[in-house]
Amino acid sequence: MSKITELNELATEMVADGKTPNVFFVSEAGNIKLVTTVFQEAYSCWQSTFRGLESALEDRLYGCICTNEPEEDGSKKLVWQDDAGGFLKLYPEAE
Repeated sequence: MSKITELNELATEMVADGKTPNVFFVSEAGNIKLVTTVFQEAYSCWQSTFRGLESALEDRLYGCICTNEPEEDGSKKLVWQDDAGGFLKLYPEAE
């Protein structure tokens, strides 16, 4: 099993499980690009992803924080959604 496959499985198991310590996952084109416990590091990484590819910033407590995903099923148009502000309102200690 490749390391990318293992990281993808880890994210699948941990995202939005509500447990601590909080861990952030940044994915790009369906693969985990970064795993960290530091929100700003994860957020900066997500912001730097290529906007032409699907991407996400997710964590254990909030779930999906930021995404660049299809507007609707089957669509090729990606929509950039950034809810870092909402996340930081609930978890200001992450800043």
